[in-house]
Amino acid sequence: MDISLAWLIAGFILIIAELVTGTFYLLVLGIAALVASGVGYASGAFFWQAVAAALVAVAGVLWVHRVRQARPPRRTTLQTSPPD
Repeated sequence: MDISLAWLIAGFILIIAELVTGTFYLLVLGIAALVASGVGYASGAFFWQAVAAALVAVAGVLWVHRVRQARPPRRTTLQTSPPD
């Protein structure tokens, strides 16, 4: 099996797993794997595939972390009726 195909499969698995969790971190890692797959299909060596995946993953995780820090946390309040 070609390493580019392995990156592609890993990317899709990570993106599908992100749909279950909803944290966006797995989405970033899935996109990074898809970018590495694209580099591989463009005849890039494994080193460049790994570098591309690492750069996209680090940049994306930092971005997601910064966005999550900027937003206030969601508070869930329990709606109760007033006492009688």
